[in-house]
Amino acid sequence: MAEKLVFRTTVEALLQRTLRAQGRLTPAVVEKLKALGVDPEVPRDVPKATWQALLWFAAELLSPGAPQEEQLRVLGRELLRAWNGTLPGKVLFTTLRIIGVRRGLHRMSTNFRSSNSYTTSTAKDLGPNDVEVWISDVNGAPSYIQGLMHEAVVLAGGKEATVEIAATDGDSATYRIRWV
Repeated sequence: MAEKLVFRTTVEALLQRTLRAQGRLTPAVVEKLKALGVDPEVPRDVPKATWQALLWFAAELLSPGAPQEEQLRVLGRELLRAWNGTLPGKVLFTTLRIIGVRRGLHRMSTNFRSSNSYTTSTAKDLGPNDVEVWISDVNGAPSYIQGLMHEAVVLAGGKEATVEIAATDGDSATYRIRWV
């Protein structure tokens, strides 16, 4: 089985476009990142385990003192906004605004392929603006993906978006997404 990797553009979005842009890359933070195996000056593909450690660390940096689930939701939203500033992100969200939220949710596997080597998804329509999405691997952080999905719907043009975690099962999670 191939190693599960998170791609450089996603790592860069977290390190450069999220943490650095918010002034969070202090010398102490840079040392901690290096201890995790990540150099913020030279983002690269990282193994899934490194990415998971990076998620928890970054979530605490962005929302110190908040409940962990909220920290992860905030990180998901912030990271997707930052990823939207990368070339793959700009292409993706331009496409999503053209094809619409529902169709975009149905092609989440394609979207995840530009982020990592291991996540797949399926989508099922429950109504015109109501879709259930199953994600194969949420990196042990379903609320992080909840934040990502919420921001994705907003960036794709959805209004009054809600994203609920409907179920979790091992590495996977199912979300119910509604918008106007």
